[in-house]
Amino acid sequence: ESMRASHEATMKSQRETHERELRATTEAHSARIAELESTTVQKTEVIAMEKSHTDAFAAQTKARRLAYEKAMALNSEQIESLKQAHRIALEEKVAELKAKSREIQQLHREQQAKLAEAREAHDVRVTQVRAEATQLEEQLKDEAVALRQAHEDELTALA
Repeated sequence: ESMRASHEATMKSQRETHERELRATTEAHSARIAELESTTVQKTEVIAMEKSHTDAFAAQTKARRLAYEKAMALNSEQIESLKQAHRIALEEKVAELKAKSREIQQLHREQQAKLAEAREAHDVRVTQVRAEATQLEEQLKDEAVALRQAHEDELTALA
């Protein structure tokens, strides 16, 4: 019986030791679980924050890309619009210069016609003046001959 009592006491002591160890291990495990849960919560929060940052960065990048594409499209439209306006301005300037050129050519033709008329009138006048000069020269010769004859006749009459 004493052996049995000793055995029970040993068993009881071992059971209590085992229970203490089990409680200690359970408490250690519970603390470790709480620590891991806390770490998991922290890591989950970090992951959520990183995901939030990543999502925000992706949204910002997308917005920037869309803004860039819109700006490029507007820039292309503006460039095309400027090219078209420049082309129209050039065409208008060319048309204006052609019109001025036609006006200048018309004035040149008119001046050439007036110059031709003036030359013709000048040539006619030169011909008239030459004819008059020739006629006057003939008259002067005839008068000179007549004067000479009259002078000779007077000299003959006086002698």
